Amino acid sequence: MDPRVARRSLRDVARANRLFGGTRTALSELDGVLRGHAGRHLTLLDVGTGAGDIPGRARHLARRYGVRLLTLGVDASEPLARAANSPELPMARADALRLPLRDRSVDIALCSQLLHHFERERCIMLLQEL
Repeated sequence: MDPRVARRSLRDVARANRLFGGTRTALSELDGVLRGHAGRHLTLLDVGTGAGDIPGRARHLARRYGVRLLTLGVDASEPLARAANSPELPMARADALRLPLRDRSVDIALCSQLLHHFERERCIMLLQEL
């Protein structure tokens, strides 16, 4: 995939997240998790992160609560993972069903707008992996 096409695709996903409520819904849930953790350092893994727009907004929300949030992203697509990679969001290209992290190595696992890509049994496997 051409890197320009990958970046444009990621911008489109971020725009759809904003317009159709994916970002708002994820942040609403994270708000409840982050509230009350002032002064703590937490980690968030976003599986199928796309543009990394939700982890970016999550870091902003965490700062409002005095939480330092380290965000990590995973995407199955090498070009998309490469395009979304940044100092604020280190990326890995990986299969969501076999995450390249030890069990319980992150505080928060996020998976937004991804389950519809999987059949029922694989959805269950993904949720167990998270």
